Amino acid sequence: MYAEKVPKVEAKQNVRGVFEMLCAYDIHTHEVVHEFYDHKSHVEVANILTKLKQRNKHYRLYVMLDCWSAHITKELPELLNGQAIELVYLPTTNASWMNDVERVFADIEKNDVLANSNSPTTEHLQERISNYLEVEYPKKI
Repeated sequence: MYAEKVPKVEAKQNVRGVFEMLCAYDIHTHEVVHEFYDHKSHVEVANILTKLKQRNKHYRLYVMLDCWSAHITKELPELLNGQAIELVYLPTTNASWMNDVERVFADIEKNDVLANSNSPTTEHLQERISNYLEVEYPKKI
């Protein structure tokens, strides 16, 4: 008669490992370009933006970024110099709703990908996230 209570799985389980993920939403193909890293810095941000640019060689890219420290460092534009990538910064507060990729993060957290997940390894969770973004994710934001 009553639904069974599902035990809550802790969101952060350092014992199984930790990884970082960077994403970029491609408005031309409606795909989410993503990479997994051991850590995140302006170097990894430049890597994923370069990957996005390679997919859109004939376009000048305008990339919306929040004010995360790796986005606003002076080294990021230097790493992207000559690639026809324009960095557009969102206002410092309460502007995440303006950035479409934030919806991607929210959907990953809400759906069965992360919500109450209990992946045995970080590699397994990375595979689940990749499958969701490449196969299951609704293409148009």
